[in-house]
Amino acid sequence: MKKILMAAALLLSVSAQANDQYVPVLECRGEGVSLAVLEGGITGLPMIQIKRSEDSVSTYESHLVRVQDTKGRIGAPTTYVGKKISLSINYTTAPNKDGSRTAVLITKGNPKKEVLACRRAR
Repeated sequence: MKKILMAAALLLSVSAQANDQYVPVLECRGEGVSLAVLEGGITGLPMIQIKRSEDSVSTYESHLVRVQDTKGRIGAPTTYVGKKISLSINYTTAPNKDGSRTAVLITKGNPKKEVLACRRAR
């Protein structure tokens, strides 16, 4: 009986660990910025991870976000919104010549909008 309980506990821990994994769905690059939108995890909330490189110094940020409701507007951009971040990308417009999509990143603490080129992660 102990062996059965131990096996069940092991299976539960492995399945819980597998559900906590995030998968990249969108990858973006800009001037000194690279960004990944990840989905999955136990919470089900998307996460944005940002890497900024400036003068050989890299900083990393992670933000939990939600997808903002477009309220049925046709052609509205997909917007990921968090406490200190907003990322908007429009999939209904034509892609750039290189196949990427243009996104706009706004973060608290950075006064300017950053324009990024994004692709769906593979």
